[in-house]
This record gives sequence, structure tokens and C-alpha cells, in this order.
Amino acid sequence: MQIFVRGIDDAVRSLCVPETTTVAELKALLRLNGALLTYGATILDDDKASLVNFGIINEANIDVSFRLLGGKVHGSLARAGKVRAQTPKVEKQEKKKKKTGRAARRIQYNRRFVNIAISGIGRKRGPNSNAATTLLEALDEMSVKLLMEAIKLTDADDNVKSAEVVRKSRPSKAERARQQFAAMATASEYDPEQDDIIVNSNMQRRNLVNRTKKISKVTLANDGTNISLLEECRLRGKVDQLKRNIKYMIYESNRKLDPGTAKKIIDFMDEHDRRRKKILHALRSRNSGVRDHRRKFRKSTNKSIFTDEDFMRIGPDRIKLLQQKAGKRGHLGKQE
Repeated sequence: MQIFVRGIDDAVRSLCVPETTTVAELKALLRLNGALLTYGATILDDDKASLVNFGIINEANIDVSFRLLGGKVHGSLARAGKVRAQTPKVEKQEKKKKKTGRAARRIQYNRRFVNIAISGIGRKRGPNSNAATTLLEALDEMSVKLLMEAIKLTDADDNVKSAEVVRKSRPSKAERARQQFAAMATASEYDPEQDDIIVNSNMQRRNLVNRTKKISKVTLANDGTNISLLEECRLRGKVDQLKRNIKYMIYESNRKLDPGTAKKIIDFMDEHDRRRKKILHALRSRNSGVRDHRRKFRKSTNKSIFTDEDFMRIGPDRIKLLQQKAGKRGHLGKQE
């Protein structure tokens, strides 16, 4: 009969042996000393018995394994399980105070909304399920991406437009102002002779119309197909920008900014930052980290509008009052 023997390295060997072959003969044929042969859940532990006695039939699968070497169990088994009396006693530690108020609300918000696990179809996931994604989720995500790519390729083969519609939001006020400023800058031109900005909207509009007409004529050939950008660039007319460059060079040389003026402007812009840094440096130098520094108030330089002579002047009513008080004090002293 034919049997299949699978070794430890999962290598399968096919052997043709008679039905009266014993286990010892099979081990000698396989050159395995001390090996353990198993057929399903049956262990072939009797070397003198034949293979038929263990129920081995034609085209049966026999597994080869080896016994693991074990060591001696140290210690008495009578004390096994009595861990309570053997563990060292640990002093009772202070229980951590539970957070309340704002801190508890912050933890609750983070647990419910910030660190929430993305739960899909199936059983609800716990709060610690964000640590690692499962292999199934990764495969699902990969399959979705591959499906989208396949749809795009099929649409491209079928000449179907798959351009995604991009929704444009309204521009903000700052963006709208920037666009208006850019439009005004393109429609205006600086004249160095008059030292003023000239707005030539008609010329700008006419040039724009002519340019669009020229591009529309150039881009389309007689047969209605598009031409390359290189041919389009060659067909465009050349423009002489010499006068414009000369005007710009004259303007740049005449309107060159003075270095001293530029330094004053930069110093004025950085004055706020310098003042803030100076205040921070003063506060940090006062604080030594040990105790609060005593505040030293600066002496005021404001001078009073009154002089010492003004304070030495005493009115007549004030003199009478002082004399009366002095008389009362003298009368009381005589009585004593």
C-alpha cells in the first residue's frame, strides 16, 4: 500500500510498503531514531505492531514529530497555589483623587468625541481599539481603492468623462479685494514723465480681445483637432518690450529708496516687538524661582506746582484757630 509521511519541515514523502510492515521497520526505513509517529489522533507507540493494527489504510497520512526534553519541577507541590501567604506585604497607598469639575469634563469630552473609535458594521468597539487596525479593515480599504481605480480605467476605455466636480466657495472679502487690486494693476500703467498711474481700460480690453481671437485661431487647425503648445508658441507674434523696460529702469533709478529711511521704517515696525521683549527680559531677571521678588517702584519725576513758600503761608483764620488750640492746651496744663 502507499502511504504519505509528513516531516517536521512539512516535506511530504511517498512510500510503498506492505500491510504487514511494523512501526519499527517504518522508522528504520525513514532513518528516524527516537521519532514519534502519529496517524490522526492515534500515536504509533508500539514498535512491534503492524500498521494495519492502528487502522492505517492505503493513501494514509502519517505525521512525524519528536518528544521535547523536559526538566525537573523544583519546589514542593504541596505548597502550590498558596500564594497569599508567600507574597510580601505592601503598605496601603493613597488612592488617587478623582478629577472633578472642568478637568473631568475635559476627559469626558476627549473620550466621547476626540479619541472615539471609528466603528463600522458589527459589534461596537471599545475605547482602546484605536491602537492598531485589523488586517480585515486594511484589506477592505485596499479593495475599495482597487475598485475605484478599476472604475476609472474602464471609464477611460469607454471614453466616459470622469472629471470630478469641484465646488468653489465664495471668496472672502480679503480675497475679493486682492482680486480687484490685481485687476486694477493689470489695467493701469505708470508714466514716469507725468509721475502718475494711467488707466487705459480701452486699450487693455482691446488687447485682451485680440489675444483671445488669435489664440482661438491658432489652437484649432483646419480639421478641428488641437495642435501642440510648441506650435502655438511659434505662431504667436513677437512683442518689442524695449521701451517698457527702459521706462522701468528709469523709474527704478529715480525712485531708489534711501537706506536711512528704510532703516527708520523697519525700526518703527519692530518697536512693538522690542518693547515686548524688553519687558519680558525685565520680568524674567526679577524672578529667581525661589520666592516672589519685591516690587521696586520707580521714583516719580513729576514736580509739584506748589513751592515750599506756598505751604509756609498761613491764612488769618488759620492763625486764629491755632491760637485758640494753644490757649486751651495752656489752660489745661495750669489746672493740672
